Amino acid sequence: MQWLKITLEVNAENKEFLLGELLELGAGGIEEVDPGTFHALLADLPQELVVDQPLPERHQLITHWNVARGQEVLAHLAKIVDPSCLTSEIVSDEDWVNIDTIGFSELRLGTKWILYPEKGDQLVPSERYPIYIRPGQAFGTGLHPTTQLCLELLEIVPIQGGKALDVGTGSGILTIALSRLGFSDLLACDIDPVALEVAAANLNNNGVDAELCWASPSDLAKGGFNLIVANILADVISELAPHFQRLAQPGSLLLAGGIVDNKKDQVVEAVQRVGYRLLEIREKERWVAFLAELEGER
Repeated sequence: MQWLKITLEVNAENKEFLLGELLELGAGGIEEVDPGTFHALLADLPQELVVDQPLPERHQLITHWNVARGQEVLAHLAKIVDPSCLTSEIVSDEDWVNIDTIGFSELRLGTKWILYPEKGDQLVPSERYPIYIRPGQAFGTGLHPTTQLCLELLEIVPIQGGKALDVGTGSGILTIALSRLGFSDLLACDIDPVALEVAAANLNNNGVDAELCWASPSDLAKGGFNLIVANILADVISELAPHFQRLAQPGSLLLAGGIVDNKKDQVVEAVQRVGYRLLEIREKERWVAFLAELEGER
């Protein structure tokens, strides 16, 4: 099958607006390429761990559409941004999923995690949990600040094991991390069916048993979660806050990420309105993630 790949160059001022616009247009998955993150990570890595491949030069949002719908989306975007910021090309399924590396032979994040682009004969450090991740068509390689913040916050989650929900699982990276921490009753949901295919492959490659569901939290009836992880977008987290409360146990935790700093207060207020108490908040490169507890006895 053929797809129209649309690449949109963005800046700090219009990125959040354009992310929302793409979602409104029906984008199931949005790949964000942040050159600043690549270069910051490269500066901290030994040269022998760096894979020789070209790095992005500008901040980009990349989406894939069936060709007819993609042409409509392209025409709409050309009316609201400088057309010079837009590029498009026809790609096949094979082209789309042909991703051989996350950019490094290994990537250490926080104090507990080590990521590899594929499972091999790596000697995993005893103090770290391995995650083998190939993103394919879905977001989530560990390179983005929001994913890094979520992984760092997972290190301080006091609940080790139980029932957890990963909202907007993307590549499945946070579901894998939850499994490494001892959560054995795992549900991962996403509204992008392609993301679920990618997540399923990554979960299998990591030996993780989790239920995958094509749904939004608003569609879920199953609840009683000890921990909900939502690394999505600020407006979506705010909208879903009542559903997080409905699906959670009293005293359970919410880890929220994907929040641009100028929307931090909006999201915090939304979750506080439904009974969450802020425990920890962290920021990196204008992105925010936080850990909150649902008030009440566990």
